[in-house]
Amino acid sequence: MTPKDHSMQVTTPLLKFMCEFVLNKAQRLTFDSASPNGILLFREVSKIIVAYGSRILLCPNGTDIYGSKYKGIWISLTVLSRGESIFQFANLISCK
Repeated sequence: MTPKDHSMQVTTPLLKFMCEFVLNKAQRLTFDSASPNGILLFREVSKIIVAYGSRILLCPNGTDIYGSKYKGIWISLTVLSRGESIFQFANLISCK
């Protein structure tokens, strides 16, 4: 097992967890409009996505480009689209 394979085995489940977390299917996460928690959650999720994206761009294309790049990118975009309800109070300018 190469380090690249090992990192894919870690990053894909982490991104899938973040995808389910921000989906908020059970409506466990509810923030008041005056609460900064939505912004804080948005910052943490965006840090993970930015770190993944900057790392994945440096990886060379292998034989399984779907498993090595496209799958993680697709999950990252799904995180952003599903997190819309939680991030409704997050200002995009707060993300660096």
